[in-house]
Amino acid sequence: MSLFILVLLVHGFSRVSQSTDSMWSVHLGLSIMREGDTDLDEYRDAVLNGPRYVYEIINGHIYSSYPIGTPLLVAPIVYLIDLGIRWLPQHSPGPESSLTVPRSEQGGRVGALAFPWAVERLIASLLVALTAVVMYFVGRQFLNRWLSLLLACVFAFCTPAWSTASRALWQHGPSMLMLAAALLILLKAHKRPFLAQFASLPLAYSFVIRPTNALSIIALTIYVAIRYRRYLLRYLAWSLVVVVPFVWYDLWLYHSILPTYFAPSKVGAVAHLFEGLAGTLVSPSRGLFVYSPVFLFSICGVVLNLKKGKDRLFDLLLVAVATAHWLVISSFPDWYGGHSFGPRYFADMVPYLVYFLVPVLTWFAEARGVLRGCVMAVFLLLVLASFLINLNGAVNRATQLWNVNPVNVDEARGRLWDWADPQFLRGITRE
Repeated sequence: MSLFILVLLVHGFSRVSQSTDSMWSVHLGLSIMREGDTDLDEYRDAVLNGPRYVYEIINGHIYSSYPIGTPLLVAPIVYLIDLGIRWLPQHSPGPESSLTVPRSEQGGRVGALAFPWAVERLIASLLVALTAVVMYFVGRQFLNRWLSLLLACVFAFCTPAWSTASRALWQHGPSMLMLAAALLILLKAHKRPFLAQFASLPLAYSFVIRPTNALSIIALTIYVAIRYRRYLLRYLAWSLVVVVPFVWYDLWLYHSILPTYFAPSKVGAVAHLFEGLAGTLVSPSRGLFVYSPVFLFSICGVVLNLKKGKDRLFDLLLVAVATAHWLVISSFPDWYGGHSFGPRYFADMVPYLVYFLVPVLTWFAEARGVLRGCVMAVFLLLVLASFLINLNGAVNRATQLWNVNPVNVDEARGRLWDWADPQFLRGITRE
């Protein structure tokens, strides 16, 4: 509980918001709860006056261009927050101390839509805090409490979980939560095999949230088929709880099994593939190993696990997922993630990358001598660097202005390779 509260407070009070792709997520959550539908027709004027890429019109109705998974998952939380905001002004001690907030709906009613960016950030922070707790229990499968807490804190404060996933209600936070949950279930299944069947629930829903999670579904289904064949049919049956409603919804709205956003044509562009492969790892403004250099030790963790790990198949499949994910996001025309901070497209893989720090921490606990001290010093130095970089991205709004100042990064992609003006130093070396 203390870990959850710590992460929620630190992330929730971090100043930067990145509500762009997710700008209608709060509205959609309220629409689901109030109207029982997934269109944005009640906000037609506001939506049509906003960016065109965030919505689509189907049969005269307005829908979000992005997957329904995140808004559907958080809709009850959005609704409760909305009720709470409405309740506060009515129950304040007196007129002189009543809560003053913007009016955002017809009739001047107060609600979550008065400051949707803050509601987004709060809920996104809550999801990351939950994921941090899950990662703590992932660590506990192998480590003592203190090392597990360190592992969870590395996840929460040294990765895009802080500087990206909790900054807005886009797909990455819920995606990380689902993948971390599946990871924990399959690790616990080592001692309680029957649990493996339930991994299909978060895995299936991870696809509803973000299509690239199909890679995890394929790999981990192969794992269950090999290691837990006895439970494979139950594993597939549990997935139907998610798959059937998802397919029904897609057939009803899109007359297709998959939504427009899930089109395979989005993947496989080769014009910028090699730049993307390098850029997603080492670009001064988008590279994973630049923004979370602690993940260099994840490579060491892979080697250690493959040498001495108890379940090499599981580790190999996770490595395959991370590698395939890297190839897929590098093939996106906007491999750099648009107007974001650091390696946004790698955010979904953070639970797996943190998992591979477990054997490193185990080695620290078991090793002795000068080598251990030297390696630990390097590790702690990279943890500190990762923390400071993601701290700046989470609290310093100048890092977001980097995307448009001095020129829009979409129009000048060469800036992604400019070490004289890396995004992570904005607000420190220049505004």
